[in-house]
Order: sequence, then structure tokens, then C-alpha cells
Amino acid sequence: PDGARRWVICFVLIFCLSKGIVSGAGGLSYMFYRLQYKIDDTIQSNLSSLFTILMFISQIAVVPFMSGYLRCRDTTILLAAVLFNIIAQLIVAFNNKIWVLYIAYVLWMLFNTITTTCRSNLSKLMDSTEIGKAFSVLGIIQALLPMATKPAFSLHYRATLETFPGTYRVLSAGLYCIVLGLLIFTHVGLKRMDARVARTLRKSMS
Repeated sequence: PDGARRWVICFVLIFCLSKGIVSGAGGLSYMFYRLQYKIDDTIQSNLSSLFTILMFISQIAVVPFMSGYLRCRDTTILLAAVLFNIIAQLIVAFNNKIWVLYIAYVLWMLFNTITTTCRSNLSKLMDSTEIGKAFSVLGIIQALLPMATKPAFSLHYRATLETFPGTYRVLSAGLYCIVLGLLIFTHVGLKRMDARVARTLRKSMS
């Protein structure tokens, strides 16, 4: 309704791209950190714990504050999450100091909201009878994506290991730039759609 199908497709693309990048690059992080940052298992454990704590804070405090108090749209929160993620990917790729990783993990605080907020927006834009089917399809896609993205990222990492190990992080940042472009397009489009619906309602009431 109201031209929402276009934005449904955009959110599906955003979800699939994000999941594809995560499933492809995620398994390489520990090897990359060991090589470029010379971390040990203790530091890796600390980073994992920090990430869990920051995710929890994000879900119970940061996102509610942005959406409730600041009245940010869902797409605004998504834009912030993706932009911070791109910055974090690049600073991790081009540095080798451990404190940089801690800064990056703070920037990744909103990371989990990318896919969860996409699902939330999809449910708002679709009829109740279509939501179950759509999420089932997303589940299948999510299960199949690692079969393509893991080998692709692994081959890319091995090919650039001798020259610049952080290349896969730059690649991830570049792919997230596509996600950012889709989000900007969707953000502007949804604002226009909401304004059009509001005008229609005002006309019908007058």
C-alpha cells in the first residue's frame, strides 16, 4: 500500500547485504587481530565481553533514547549504525594498536540494530498475512548466504594476506557504503511517503 513495496525490497536488500558481510567477514576477525594487532586469547575474551555489554546497553538505553526522547526515525538509527560501522571497519583496517580496537567496538555498539530494525520496518510496511512468509524467506536466505560469502571472503583474505591483511575490512566498509546508499534512499522515500499519507488524511478530514 502507498508504494511501500519499493521500500520493502530496499529493506530486504539491506538485510541480505548486512548478513552476507557478517557471515563472510566474521570468521576472519580473530585471525586478523592475531596477525595485525598481536592480541592473545585474554584480549579477545575482553573484547567479546565488551561487545556483549555494549550491545546490551544499546538495546536497553541507547536505541530507546534515540527513538523515544530524540524521536529519531528507525532509518535514522540505521543510518547512524551503518555509518559508525564503516568508520570502525576502516580504522581497524589501517591501525595496529590495541586501544584502537576498543574504540572500534564502541562504534559497533549499534551494530546489531541493523538487521533487527530492518525486520521491524518490514513488519510495519507489510500486511499481517505476508509477514510470516517474508520472514520465512529471510530465514532461508540467511541460512544460504554463508555458503557463498564465507568462501569468497576467505579467498580474498588469503589473496591479500601478504600485502595488506586489512583489505577485507576495506571491502566490508565498501559494501556497507552500498547499504548506506540504500538506507539514504529509503529514509528519504519513507519521509516523502509519510508526508503524502498525512496530506491525504488532512484532505479527507477537511
